[in-house]
Amino acid sequence: MKTDQKIIKIGKTILDYKQLLFWKAKIDAAVTADVILDLSGVEMMTTAAFAQFIMMKRELMQAGGDLHIQGLHDQPKELCKILMLCGLTEIKTP
Repeated sequence: MKTDQKIIKIGKTILDYKQLLFWKAKIDAAVTADVILDLSGVEMMTTAAFAQFIMMKRELMQAGGDLHIQGLHDQPKELCKILMLCGLTEIKTP
């Protein structure tokens, strides 16, 4: 059974689909229901990574958990606004 909450700090300045798949495998293996991705160190994020984020969020929600983003700034924050994804998740402040 998954419990509690885990914060994962992404250390790459550019986050793409393949890197997010790496983190997805870690999240899938964790015994955590709620995950927060800390993107405070990410300056660029691809649209494919955002799409993967939405799929990961849906999977966690179906399993009774949730996935959130915190630390959005620069291009990832602007991309989030442009793609209107901000309404799909709570953006946490550190």
